[in-house]
Amino acid sequence: MTFNLNEHVVLVTSARRDVFDKYIAPGLFEAMAKFSEAEGFYIERMSVLSDHMHLLLKLVPSMSIEACVLGLMNHSWQFMTERYYGVLKSAGAYNVWTESFYVSTVGEATTAQIKSFLGRKQGTAG
Repeated sequence: MTFNLNEHVVLVTSARRDVFDKYIAPGLFEAMAKFSEAEGFYIERMSVLSDHMHLLLKLVPSMSIEACVLGLMNHSWQFMTERYYGVLKSAGAYNVWTESFYVSTVGEATTAQIKSFLGRKQGTAG
């Protein structure tokens, strides 16, 4: 049996504040990738702009997209508060993310389009 569960996720910073830059992005990407590996899912692509992040996730059928994304949000909040509390304080984005997120499933053709789109964004990993 094969499956292809790809999810396009968008996380937006608290109050759409500018939080991320080219110095923060590499460590944030690494922390999120390590978390996803430990949890058993894969981040195929990540792209960050100053006030939001796009992710292309690959899940297995037993996983809840909500649990995966909430885990990423919580883990990245911990990463940011431990390493970049001053940035969060000056931006007024103590919670890092808004309380909600955007997610949509993507098929084979759409996945290729999203990969291309994320490959053109600044601060891309994957």
